[in-house]
Amino acid sequence: MQTNALLRQRRAPPARLAHVHHHACTGGVPVDAQRPPFDRVTIGLHWATVVLVLMLFVSAGLHALAEAKESALAPALLQIHRSTGVTVWVVTALRLIWRLTNASLPPFPAAMGKLHRAAVKSSEYGLYALLVGSR
Repeated sequence: MQTNALLRQRRAPPARLAHVHHHACTGGVPVDAQRPPFDRVTIGLHWATVVLVLMLFVSAGLHALAEAKESALAPALLQIHRSTGVTVWVVTALRLIWRLTNASLPPFPAAMGKLHRAAVKSSEYGLYALLVGSR
């Protein structure tokens, strides 16, 4: 059978594309492999925020469905949504306090330009503004 013959053939060695992939992703700029990571508290607060924001979306969607069906769960879902929102504010405040006092943030890569750094900082503080300012 032709299928069995194909299965018995030796496989070709894997392609060595790491060099090509590296330059394709970084535009030929070397990546600083020694860049230190973010500290554990910063990472923990980041992922706590992600989970809480996802909970906000889920609770809002479930509340809208429950309200449309005039379910008795609607008030409980609204309370969960509101409590999660307050928790997001508290976690965001903790993130900002930690960032301004004790956070161990890695430096920007040396190859990153001023405009790119400004864009990163503006998007970060824009996200903080959305987390604090949304109702």
